Formats: sequence, C-alpha cells, structure tokens
Amino acid sequence: MKRVKLLGLAISAFLAFGITSCESEDPIDDVGTGSGIVGTWEAYDISQGLVALEFRDTLIAKFNEDESYEVTAYTKQGIEIVFAGTYEETENEGNDIWSITLNQATMGGSPSIVTSTGIFEIKKTDGKDDLWYEVVQTQPEIAGVTPPTADEGFGSSMGGQYGTYFVQKYNRK
Repeated sequence: MKRVKLLGLAISAFLAFGITSCESEDPIDDVGTGSGIVGTWEAYDISQGLVALEFRDTLIAKFNEDESYEVTAYTKQGIEIVFAGTYEETENEGNDIWSITLNQATMGGSPSIVTSTGIFEIKKTDGKDDLWYEVVQTQPEIAGVTPPTADEGFGSSMGGQYGTYFVQKYNRK
C-alpha cells in the first residue's frame, strides 16, 4: 500500500512540472531581477519519484517571461511527453526559497488541468546557476499530499515524511 501511495505521489510530482524539448535560441539570464527562473533548465538530478516512474534523467524545463512554461520529459522507453501551462512565483521573506504555483493546461498536446504547488531556489555553484525544485499536485486534490513550504525547505512535502524524494535539480542551459 505504501508503494502505491509513493507511486501516486511521484506521478503528482512529475505532473506538477511542465518541460520543453526546445533549445534556448536566446537564453535569458535574469538572476538578480525577480527569482531568476526565466530561462531554460536541464535536469542533472531528477527526483527519486520520477526515477520510480521510469523517467530518464532527460528533462528540460523552460520558464518564459510571460509566465508560461513547458517541460519535456522522456520515459526510459524513449517516449517524449510535453507538459505546458502557466506559473506564478512569490518571494518569501527570510530565505532565498521562492514559492511557485503551476497551472498545467496540456499534457502531450491534450487538455490536462492540474495545479501543482511548491518551492524553488536558484543557487550559484562554481559560477553556474542551479535550480532546486520541489512541487506536488494540489488540484485535483490527492489525499495526504501537502506541498513543501519555504519555511520548512526542501524535503518538506507531506510534512517531510519522504525527505528529498520529490526534489529535482537543474542547470541553466
């Protein structure tokens, strides 16, 4: 039963994040103005939840200035899935972690109305931007699923009972 619940939670974490397979023709680096999330990001450490769903580590996320996003993911079988929608970000006081709400509109080109909520932080590592990202599906509601908070930090989804199971990490492309 716990494995089924973890699988459901992993699916919700994945559905929460839209990705695109487009390469950035005009990369945007707005670190220092707003959160800095605008631009294209490539996963280097996908969450354990996505690994459990047999997704490859090839995830590309693009956040646009108009607050739209696309996420492109690939299954281990090589199937491409594109998620798209809009996002809202909110700065939190007391730390560098921002809150984010994703309103998914499509999955694989078909309508798919899902809202996901979570947190992200852009960190500088060896002069490069890293995006740490943790979100879970909040609408339609999944029993027992609660989003992470900036106050509690990464690994705080579901009150922290799964640790960093849903944390994804990306490099700016």
